[in-house]
Formats: sequence, structure tokens, C-alpha cells
Amino acid sequence: MKTLGFMSLSEQSPSFYLKKAFELIRNSQTTDAIQCIDTAIIFSHHAPFYIFQKIKLLYYWGNQTICSQFILSQLSHLYKNGSLYIFCRTLGYLQKINHYNTAALKIYLDQQHIPYCLADCYPLILRRKYKTLYKMAHKAMMQDNYPLCIDYLHICLKCTCTYNESTDIYYKLAYSYHMLGRLLDAKKYYELYFELQPYAADAYTNLGFITMELGDLTSAIHYFKKACLMVPSHPDYPLYLGECLYLAKKYSEAVNTYKAFSQEHPDNLQVYFNLSHTYKKMAKTNLSKHYTKFVNKQLKKHKR
Repeated sequence: MKTLGFMSLSEQSPSFYLKKAFELIRNSQTTDAIQCIDTAIIFSHHAPFYIFQKIKLLYYWGNQTICSQFILSQLSHLYKNGSLYIFCRTLGYLQKINHYNTAALKIYLDQQHIPYCLADCYPLILRRKYKTLYKMAHKAMMQDNYPLCIDYLHICLKCTCTYNESTDIYYKLAYSYHMLGRLLDAKKYYELYFELQPYAADAYTNLGFITMELGDLTSAIHYFKKACLMVPSHPDYPLYLGECLYLAKKYSEAVNTYKAFSQEHPDNLQVYFNLSHTYKKMAKTNLSKHYTKFVNKQLKKHKR
């Protein structure tokens, strides 16, 4: 292809160079066609599309060894910046050339920080079997395989933009990250979940526990209070709030929370234990002893 200056090249659109590449291919000028595609990649704001065109060109009209090397150099970029469909088509070409077994492909994907489960499920994506992916994520979650669940869920996010599916995916991602102790990631996805589902009391309690673990007791108190407002009759939410207030040294508020709770749930002995400990922290020894004696008395009744 005749060498052009930068200004001459940049005056044309990437689609111009793609069209030119196809013309050159028809004239068996493969090398020049590849140069045209490279120019389109450089000047495009959607490089993954043109990278994929180069892969097809190399696969059908070029050198398949070079095609494989190019794919391997671009896989991570395509996963991060391209559509999942283009990525999976590319993975398909790689498999046609190299015939990797599934285990070897998983290892390579994992090394590139790409979800290794794509080695199993990329054919499903090409057939648009997105619901199957979500079922696989749910199955992994039920088996406590949270890393695999997270990988499937991130793939699902790339596949869908529907309200209901995204809502469930965000919740499962937040829960799975929490189970792995990745608290900031869990917090991020709970916050995304609340944008779509702002009245989920259980999710607010989960976020309360996360912020407690992060040492942000002020935020934790806020989340537990929201959960209590949403489900005032819940048998556990006020206890969570009281314990958080206790840790924040807001002892008077904790006592008020526990007393209100005890009126609704007089048979719950945990609240009396908590009152005893809280009064002890407040140096109100008589009240602390009063609730300790009350608990012991109730426990003796249950042993009879």
C-alpha cells in the first residue's frame, strides 16, 4: 500500500480503510489489506470491532499462526473493551486454530485475568443462551463456589441490560463478594442494587454488616435504621441496630432500642443479655444485675 502522511491518513474514516481492505483482499493483496485494517484500528474509537475484522482477515486469507499470535495478544483488551459476542467469536477462532483442551484454555484465560469459565460457556453466549449462564451462576452460589459465581455474574452483566436481571445480578455479586471478605466490592454492588431496588431491607442489613466490618459505624447505624423502618416487626433488625449503637458507644440509644424491642418480643432473652451488658458499660450496676438475674431466672424455667 502506498505510504501516506499522517494528515492524509487521518482525513479518512476507519470504515473507509475497512472497505479498502476488502477491495485489496479481492485483488489478493493481503499484506496491503492488513495495513489498511491496522490504520482503521489506530484511528477508530471502537478499536475492538476493527481488531476483530483483522482477526477474520488473518484467519481466512492470511497466516493462521500469525492469526493465533495476534488473538492471544488481544484477548485481554477485547474482553475489557469489546462486546462479549466479539470476544467469544474471537475465542472460537482461536480454538479452531489451536484445538486447546478446555483445561488448557481455562489456565490461559485465568492468567489473562479473564473469567476462566468462558472456556466452558462461550458457545452458549454465541447461541445467546444467556439464561443458562445465570442458572450456572446460581448453581455455583448454592455450592458456595463464590469465585466461580462472581465470574459467571460478570459475564451475565455483559450480556444483559434488563432491569430485573441486573437487579438480581447486583445482589448476588454483592453477597458473593461479602462471603469472600471483599468488602469494598460488596459495598459497591449493594449500592448499585439499591439504585434499582431501594426498599430491600435485607440488603440494607447486609450493607450494615459490611460497613461495620469496614469500621464505618455511622453508616452502619444508618443502614440498620433504614431496615428497621422498612420492616418494624422483624425479630432481628433492632438487635443489629442496638449492637451497632453499642459498638459506637451510643449507649443510651442502644438501651432505648433494646427496650422498645423487648416490648414487642418479651420472650427474646438475647435482648436482656444486651441490656445487661449495655448498662454495665454505662456504670449502672444495679440495672445490669437486674437484667442478668432476670435472664438466669428465665433460663432456669426452661431447664425444668
